[in-house]
Amino acid sequence: DVPRPVGSGLILQPTGLAVLDWLSLGDNIRGLGARIDRLHGTASGSGKTVLDVRYEAWGQIAAMPCIGQLYSTFCMMLFWRLEFRLKKQALSMGLMMVFLC
Repeated sequence: DVPRPVGSGLILQPTGLAVLDWLSLGDNIRGLGARIDRLHGTASGSGKTVLDVRYEAWGQIAAMPCIGQLYSTFCMMLFWRLEFRLKKQALSMGLMMVFLC
């Protein structure tokens, strides 16, 4: 199976972005996503605020903001990175086998 769009999105918090940096994907994900400074939700009938998260209040927004990302884009980036690492490992194992033989 090949990763494909499923029509949903996700929010990458600073901890998740740090892991993506470790995988050398952080800059790509940030470039393809949208910065999130605030989450605000209201009830459809009354208009009453039911969610109001302002990341600046946590003091983290300047250093490492949250990123909104399409799920399909996120999965594709992880898939390509994993595929690249596996091919790289297979190549290095093949070279080791050549040197050992």
